[in-house]
Amino acid sequence: MTAALQTEGVGRMARDAVVIDEGVPLGAAWHRLHEDPDRCGVVVRGRMPIAVVTAGDLAERWPGGGPACSWARPVGAVLERPLGVEVLDADDDLEHAARRLLSSGLIALPVAPVQAGGPWLVLGLRALLAAVLDARSRP
Repeated sequence: MTAALQTEGVGRMARDAVVIDEGVPLGAAWHRLHEDPDRCGVVVRGRMPIAVVTAGDLAERWPGGGPACSWARPVGAVLERPLGVEVLDADDDLEHAARRLLSSGLIALPVAPVQAGGPWLVLGLRALLAAVLDARSRP
């Protein structure tokens, strides 16, 4: 990786996350995920992230193959590993964040709020790839 990725912070590349409580009905969560450009969001228990999901992930987990039979089922009931997810800090450098994100196998990782009680952020693969390509194009 380049020196630029070692000095740039995650907070500059992260964007506001779609945050979904684990008790939200599956159908409502699926619709909320469509508000995100990458169709992904952070599932929380209280204020602690327990998973990163995409609209496609949730659609695959619907019993019976569709929302009609499980529209009201909570998101937390269909998560494979609702035990937690690695959280990045806004001041983590992009190289470190890239290694953590790529090793997670997820489309994105949550970024802790900069201020206590502030909004959760998310760093996705698309933003990370853009940062890498931008850094490589610099002289």
